[in-house]
Amino acid sequence: MDDSYYMQTTNLEISSGVMAGVGIFCLLVLLLVVVPGIIVMWKLFQRAGKPGWAAIVPFYNTYVMTEIAKLSVGWFLAALFVPFVSQYVIYEMAKRYNRGLWFWVSVILFPLPALLKFDRTQYNG
Repeated sequence: MDDSYYMQTTNLEISSGVMAGVGIFCLLVLLLVVVPGIIVMWKLFQRAGKPGWAAIVPFYNTYVMTEIAKLSVGWFLAALFVPFVSQYVIYEMAKRYNRGLWFWVSVILFPLPALLKFDRTQYNG
């Protein structure tokens, strides 16, 4: 056998290792950011008297957030089509829970600390 066979095998092994690393990174992001974020939104919805399952339904969760934030349907449509408007909706929603900028940032970027401090959060709609 010539050396090209061994080079192809080595390249395949390297690319498989890179893909495994990417998969592990995606799994960590899922476990540390996405899952706690869903749990926080589920609990926020329940505290506002909305169904918790709405947190995992695309588009409907945005509609429920605009309802909790007491924003108009126009804000719902803008949140669907204009980047970063949904973050404003989440900020307005955080104000309904008597929470400020830190809670808004933690719900978006660091949901795990928000989940840990959640017991003191009461909805004042």
